[in-house]
Amino acid sequence: MLSLGLRVLVGVMETENEAPQVGPQPPSLVSQIAVTAMLTTLFLALSQIEGRSIDNDYLTSSLTLPLAALASACIGRMSPWLRLSSTVGLRVSALSIGLLAIAFAANSFAPSMFDNLFIATFFLVGSVTGYLVESRRFEESNIFLSTIVGLHFATSYAAGLGIIDGAATAQLVDLEREAIGSAFFAFWFASTALGITVTIALRGTLEDVGTGPMMSAIPTPSQNRETLIYAVLISVVQLIPLVWLGQIGDIEAFSESSHLGVLWAIFTTVAILLHAFFRAEGWHVLGVLLAVNWMLYTIGHLHEIGNELPYPLDEGGLIGSSSWFFVGFWLNFFGIMAASRGVFGDIAPQREPSGFRICGSQIPTGF
Repeated sequence: MLSLGLRVLVGVMETENEAPQVGPQPPSLVSQIAVTAMLTTLFLALSQIEGRSIDNDYLTSSLTLPLAALASACIGRMSPWLRLSSTVGLRVSALSIGLLAIAFAANSFAPSMFDNLFIATFFLVGSVTGYLVESRRFEESNIFLSTIVGLHFATSYAAGLGIIDGAATAQLVDLEREAIGSAFFAFWFASTALGITVTIALRGTLEDVGTGPMMSAIPTPSQNRETLIYAVLISVVQLIPLVWLGQIGDIEAFSESSHLGVLWAIFTTVAILLHAFFRAEGWHVLGVLLAVNWMLYTIGHLHEIGNELPYPLDEGGLIGSSSWFFVGFWLNFFGIMAASRGVFGDIAPQREPSGFRICGSQIPTGF
């Protein structure tokens, strides 16, 4: 009996020794590629809509830095898998040194294409991505990548804005600077929002859910579709000023300020996030009041800056005022009635803290 037990024990030990040692799985690069591909598509689509000449020189000058950021992010994502060291700090340091070596080698090979800005982008994106991935902050690394890629695309888009054409007076020069700034921030904010939307859409499927305090409490789309819906709404809102700006024909038309700008998109984003908080808390009446009155404000603002509205909202005097009061009163009335009857969800008080409160409590001070 004892000999039989010894033989079984020896057989188990031999089986364990023969079994291959399973190391860290190769990282998934789908999210980084998807974010960069989406922002590249946005850039090329807007350039095409505006009527720019998309040739090899234009593509080379516009895509070099975004693709460098993508390549660096992919290398940084491999930091845990490469096993450069046994500790996180040494792995990130070794990764940073390797990124610098690659960047300087590329610069020495083609200085005109791989300039100092390329070196800074390649080093920064890879190092930050490596640190965030080592901390299992996958979503934060994608958001950082979308911010950097969007920054470079915004610079290229604003620099080639079609309505800028050699101003002859100081007043037009100021308008051109204002147009460049509007195009830059509109594209940067829109691309960042779009990158966040792609990141949220891939969480839990093609992208692992991270454990960072910023995003870990946010449910995946399979758990709650409203997270993705709100992200899509914010992306659409941020795209409106960008697309509208691309439809303006010249600097004189831009000076009329009859388009929705970046500030409107920012405040609308705040309103959407506030509505998401109200819905998470079950405060559906407040959510309806916010949505209805912000929509009325936006329509009124469009009319105020010179856009025509259907009759009789476009009329002045008593008819116009009465029409606006009628629309505003009844929209609020029916919205409050629907919310109080539970059309938009259960209005019972929450017994547990909502996802917003959990997420806010997990973010440390100064994060």
